[in-house]
Amino acid sequence: MSPAHEAHKTERVPKRYKKKLLEFIHTFVSSRVGEFFAQEVRDLENITEVTGFVIDELTFVSDTVAPAFPGTYFVFDVFVDEYHRSVVSNTSALASGDLDGGSILLLLRWMREYHGAMRKELSIPKDQLKPPLLDGREDQLAQEYLDIASKKIREWIMNLMRTENESFVNRVDAPIMGEDGLYVTGGSIYLFEIVNQNIELVTEAQRAKLLCDLVVECNKVFVDISKQWRELLSAEKTKQIEAPETAAEGLVDYTMALANEQIRSVVQAETIRDETGERLTRAHQERFKAELSQTMDIFMNVAEAATQTLADIVFSDLRPITAV
Repeated sequence: MSPAHEAHKTERVPKRYKKKLLEFIHTFVSSRVGEFFAQEVRDLENITEVTGFVIDELTFVSDTVAPAFPGTYFVFDVFVDEYHRSVVSNTSALASGDLDGGSILLLLRWMREYHGAMRKELSIPKDQLKPPLLDGREDQLAQEYLDIASKKIREWIMNLMRTENESFVNRVDAPIMGEDGLYVTGGSIYLFEIVNQNIELVTEAQRAKLLCDLVVECNKVFVDISKQWRELLSAEKTKQIEAPETAAEGLVDYTMALANEQIRSVVQAETIRDETGERLTRAHQERFKAELSQTMDIFMNVAEAATQTLADIVFSDLRPITAV
């Protein structure tokens, strides 16, 4: 065999070896990640386990495997690419069906934790990880959650409003007495139960923009119920003044209860604004607090309308006396 042929053969061996190495890494990583998902993840509830697994695997590769190969092979980068692609594939399969709000938030939180850990532990920036997790559907998922949460909140609050309206109009029993000795309706407790629940979930998912968008949607509902309350106050006041014989007893007490309850809602909104707002970055804090301030104004408008209704009723009752 000629020297030239020997040289040509020597040059081809590393090329075939590198190709086989890349094929082996692909097969090995695909199998290993697939096995981890099958045994440890299984469903979206355990998706957060993936981050630690990938970090541990790639740390081992960086410390032990990559140094054994020539730098020109870029073995660590190959492993990063293969692990990430396999994670994307397995995660997309888990998230392929219809997702509820909780699952969406879990995914969104995990995506942020995954990218954060890759950057912090391995100095791998998000833009190096291709393709994107969940095919880049991050914004779409956030919107899906917002739609689900908004619908649920609206249904909850409107059902509550229906009950509150019936109680306000019929006035069968006296309003309940709050801990401070003032009449209240008790509605704000249930109203903010679902609002606080969703705000806390989104805050834990570290989605500040989504949190602000959620408050905007809540305010749309609050504006609607504010309008209903003001219209109901006007109708009941007119009935009380112009046809008192058709009005149920206790309008004054119930109107005071409504005013007090709206003030309680203002206080709860203020608490959310101040406490949750402090947990946000400066970039989103201003918008969040502005939206909650608007929430406070909405409830305050109803309280003021109730106070004005009380004044109108009192002046109406005094009119015959002052006319004498």
